[in-house]
Amino acid sequence: MLAQSAWKRVLFSLAVLILLWLAIGWSVAIP
Repeated sequence: MLAQSAWKRVLFSLAVLILLWLAIGWSVAIP
């Protein structure tokens, strides 16, 4: 149970980082 929730947390943080990276890249590509 604990390992599963930790995995979900890691996946969630990774998704947030990717979304932030895409948003920054998009705002830079389209001034």
